[in-house]
Amino acid sequence: MMIFCFCIFLICSLNTLSEGSQSGETTVGIDTLSYLHKLGYYYPEDGNLPDKQRMAEDDRIRNALIDFQKFAGLPVSGIIDRETKSLMRSPRCGVEDLASKRRKRFTLQGSKWWKKDLTWTVLNENNDGLTRHEVENVVKQAFDTWQKVTGLNFWKVDHRSEVVDISVEFHTSYHGDRYMFDGNGGKLAHAFYPNKKLGISGDIHLDDDEIWKVPGGKNEHVSRAKSLLWVLTHEIGHSLGLKHSKNRAAIMHPWYRGNKEVGLHHDDIIGVQSLYGPRNSSIILKRPTSPPPSCPNKFKAVLLHKETGNTYVINDGHVYVLGRRLGIDRGPFPVGEIFEGISHVDSLYYDNKGKIVLHYGKNYSIYEDLKGKRIESGTIQHKYGFSDDASKIDAALRWKRNKKIYFFIGKGYYRFDEAQEVLDAGYPRLIYGTWKGLPESIDSVVIWRNKITYFFKDHLYYRFNYVKKYPRKINPGWTQCTVGHLRTNENINASLIMSPSKWTIILLLLSILKFYQS
Repeated sequence: MMIFCFCIFLICSLNTLSEGSQSGETTVGIDTLSYLHKLGYYYPEDGNLPDKQRMAEDDRIRNALIDFQKFAGLPVSGIIDRETKSLMRSPRCGVEDLASKRRKRFTLQGSKWWKKDLTWTVLNENNDGLTRHEVENVVKQAFDTWQKVTGLNFWKVDHRSEVVDISVEFHTSYHGDRYMFDGNGGKLAHAFYPNKKLGISGDIHLDDDEIWKVPGGKNEHVSRAKSLLWVLTHEIGHSLGLKHSKNRAAIMHPWYRGNKEVGLHHDDIIGVQSLYGPRNSSIILKRPTSPPPSCPNKFKAVLLHKETGNTYVINDGHVYVLGRRLGIDRGPFPVGEIFEGISHVDSLYYDNKGKIVLHYGKNYSIYEDLKGKRIESGTIQHKYGFSDDASKIDAALRWKRNKKIYFFIGKGYYRFDEAQEVLDAGYPRLIYGTWKGLPESIDSVVIWRNKITYFFKDHLYYRFNYVKKYPRKINPGWTQCTVGHLRTNENINASLIMSPSKWTIILLLLSILKFYQS
């Protein structure tokens, strides 16, 4: 009998180990891998999920789990610990978090409506006994939440109408798209981004196996019931072009928090306004009390153009183009002439794909090139994972040696892993004392044609890791403001340029010399 009991105990112990101890599983099961795959964290090379042997050999699986934990704001362990397992079992939106490593959080190209007036309808009935009137009231309330902060207008049309932009529908299980519902709990709903696919573009699908509740409705006090208002407000964000947010307080965070008051976080508002602008379109831009100076005495943002070799200096919304000899070839002119829709820039840099990334306040945009189309836009909180306290990025530098992005904010700096799309641990750190030769804070930075890194602060510029004879004045020093003939005191391939008066003196001396020789 004792032997029998011991065998049972041994079997149970082995089973427990295979499922995971209290400290967590070190291996990922097929269900977990399928979960990560559906949410965009893992993409098998051949399109098929691997078997157990291949799973054990695939390092990308652990990386996918780490990405999931980072996105969800969990402790990054790389194992299926209790907190990770609990979150994976929590109800949430069925739309992918990452979509793919090649896609960003939300884009403008193909992911926004190109009109201001959008129609919506509730296509069919539900299984919870909610009346059409109750459902439509909640849908309108959810749309109104977004309408208050954007330049969009939403109009209800009859459900029998053949032409509608956003259709709200109740479905169960497999219903004709790639997002299969899984019964009560799990995936609550999904929506389609605008212009993705004609016909279902912008549509919202709700799992009819869920118990839905509306304010004052029959299921309002049912503990397992899900807030229709919360879920609809979230899904409408997708219908407008927003992807999931890492910010746990945002309505666009993927996990259900229906017991909270339904409303938009600042992160949601900045995101949707980057696509459609604010509700009040009559914003009066501050005009300068005096015209911008003809010569840049400060470098608030600077970019060395990779094709032309020209240096673009941006100060207070105006651009100065310095040619290869550092003369003012053009400017000042409004920054919107080269970056459409932008009125000011705090910092900019080239990403690993050669695209230009701009930062302005809490927002960012990515452009194909100067005067190119804007291909992505959002908040720095979305893209990099900064806290809400980060109001702007003063300077940005992509360091080719380690392929990291350095962001300078106030007196500190951060390091961003471009491949993993996450801020590195152990930051921020102080600029002063870490970056040799620099002041406590900086305005801008550029790696120039001579491969030397220059930093700018107020009217001075600094050379990284080189204290002797620095800082120096930007003007004169980096530049001398004679239009078309600016020069630097550094040996940066700048030709020695003589003024007409110098040539006159030289010619006069040569004439005198020739006279005496004769």
